[in-house]
Amino acid sequence: MSARVVRVCRWRKSTLSYTMRERLGMDDMIYWDDYSEGLFIGGHNTAYSLHVDQLCTSNVGTQFFGHKLVAIWAHPDGTREVLDAHHRSVFAAPLSPAQQAALSKACCIALVPPGAVSVFSGVNAHATCNLGFSAPGEADTLPAPTLCVNSYEAFVNVNEAHVRAMIATNTSPFHHEDFWLDDDDLDDFKYDVRQQIKEMRSQLAAGSLCHRSAALAAEAIAVAADWSSSRETPAEPQPQSRVRKQPGSQNFSVRTVKPRKLTRSRDGLEIKDGLLQPRPN
Repeated sequence: MSARVVRVCRWRKSTLSYTMRERLGMDDMIYWDDYSEGLFIGGHNTAYSLHVDQLCTSNVGTQFFGHKLVAIWAHPDGTREVLDAHHRSVFAAPLSPAQQAALSKACCIALVPPGAVSVFSGVNAHATCNLGFSAPGEADTLPAPTLCVNSYEAFVNVNEAHVRAMIATNTSPFHHEDFWLDDDDLDDFKYDVRQQIKEMRSQLAAGSLCHRSAALAAEAIAVAADWSSSRETPAEPQPQSRVRKQPGSQNFSVRTVKPRKLTRSRDGLEIKDGLLQPRPN
């Protein structure tokens, strides 16, 4: 069976025909969530409020339509300072003088155009605002108005600093207390990391990683293994077996899957506050 067929057979939920994980072929990661990605859709001047992610991971974003302004504050001091002063503030026009002062302290403000891919850490405080116009066209023509559409996948590579950030999820003062996961979701996260560690150990045993990747993977596993094995709640969710008959034969296949919630969020307030929050006129 080819690698391409194996990737198509992976269960995932994505707006992409092939997820960023599949396109890059990055299987030697301590964590990569392309099975519950975040999809964001909004009009001009809608925004996602200031926050840090509930998982201390990195994000790879794909901008499909429209432009997105992203402001990021340094971690840890800049992040804690802006969250304490502007918790859940929406940074969309018109900006207050206090918000303008806060933006002047951001370590990065970037304009993400349609077709771009961006990478940043969810550990840093960040806020976004949609600019609802398309890419520039011919000279002397105005960009057409459009919705803004983009998606994100969360990942943790094998760099030790990134792995140590991951295991600091739900710990103070590294991870702001207002954005912690509940215990069940943290156990789900650890389960996913354990499964990936198992896969990476198989790759190490088979010698399928290059020398440098193998050394980094071994270090990452050493940092994350004990943390991912500890539990916040006493009971492990029981896997379910699904039995399927193979088409055109008398053979049956059994696929074991972990029970999952219908919705999972790295920020936790999608239903309560809404993904995109327009600032009142």
